[in-house]
Amino acid sequence: MWVRPRAPTVPPELTSRFGEPELVFGPNVRFRIGAAACGFIFVVVGAFFYLMGWGAGGAQLPLANWVSGKLAIPLVVLGVVILLGMRLVPLNWVFVCPGGVIRTRGTAWDGIGWTEVERFEDATLVDKSIAIRKCRLVLSNGSEWGFLADYVAEYPQLATTLSRRVSERVVLPARSPAIATQPGAAVDAASDVGSLDS
Repeated sequence: MWVRPRAPTVPPELTSRFGEPELVFGPNVRFRIGAAACGFIFVVVGAFFYLMGWGAGGAQLPLANWVSGKLAIPLVVLGVVILLGMRLVPLNWVFVCPGGVIRTRGTAWDGIGWTEVERFEDATLVDKSIAIRKCRLVLSNGSEWGFLADYVAEYPQLATTLSRRVSERVVLPARSPAIATQPGAAVDAASDVGSLDS
């Protein structure tokens, strides 16, 4: 049984814009634990090669000392990099709200409204037996919000939810500022349209 981290509290200014979160998606703890375990194994194996290469405990590998050193150092460095990466990479959260999506990137908070989203895309990459599952929200200004399965827990549910929300959203037509500021202009505009039809 995996212990899920406690979700942070959404700032009031974001809940006032997008509403209270309906669904919360936390970090992929399984991926982080697996990566940390791999990093630890690399460090242990690297240390083993180094010690055995120099005859630790009276036993020495058939490989020469310099070969064992060349194997040990990269393994230890790789393991340390993975462990540090898992330690330094912040836990990111995604909150699906009635008015949009809120996410954290470390200590930074950000949010977008459904009306800002142009489309949802499944951007999964498949190369032979390797697949990188990811999706993204493409905004009307050309920017993107991407979500990787390795970093988000319950990724399939997140992708399905985002896809459904984007397809079901209702975008109201923008009112012209000129019309909105003139009393009775909306009625006049409607009558003008009717006159054109006639």
